[in-house]
Amino acid sequence: MICTWIADYMRTVLDINSPSTIFFSYTIIALVGPIGSVLYNPIINPWMGSYESSKSLYALLFLHLIACVFGVAIPLFMGLYPFCIYCGLYLVFNSAMLSILQGVIVSSIPPRLKSTGFSLTNIVTMLVTNGPSPVLYDYVNDKYKTYFKPLAMLCTMWWCCLYSFLFPSYLS
Repeated sequence: MICTWIADYMRTVLDINSPSTIFFSYTIIALVGPIGSVLYNPIINPWMGSYESSKSLYALLFLHLIACVFGVAIPLFMGLYPFCIYCGLYLVFNSAMLSILQGVIVSSIPPRLKSTGFSLTNIVTMLVTNGPSPVLYDYVNDKYKTYFKPLAMLCTMWWCCLYSFLFPSYLS
């Protein structure tokens, strides 16, 4: 979800006007993001006892807390390098969570209901996060940009963290 606003945030808040800088930064952030699931699946997952273990839910909660800390901290730093580092770390921990959540869903839903379970998860996700988030970001950015430029991203990240704690289906 954060990838939607990275380029806009760099232009409007960080005042980066070079398209090549924005493109390069976005590319690095996008390439770093999946590292969490690549590292989690073969290295940490066997120690946890697979996705069917209750330890995987604790790992999911722990990774979620770390991702929320990095996500909410993104708008608090006004430089390009801290922004890219925090975005990258947010996406790394999110991707590690996604691998856990997908494994939990696959292992807990009966085989005949897997497609329905994934479909309902995606519908709820789209309605509750992807629907309000762009509206929230644009509204706050239009109304309050003159007072505090990063407020739109801060509100969006708080919304994502709050919703994902209430309804973990957001993570998938």
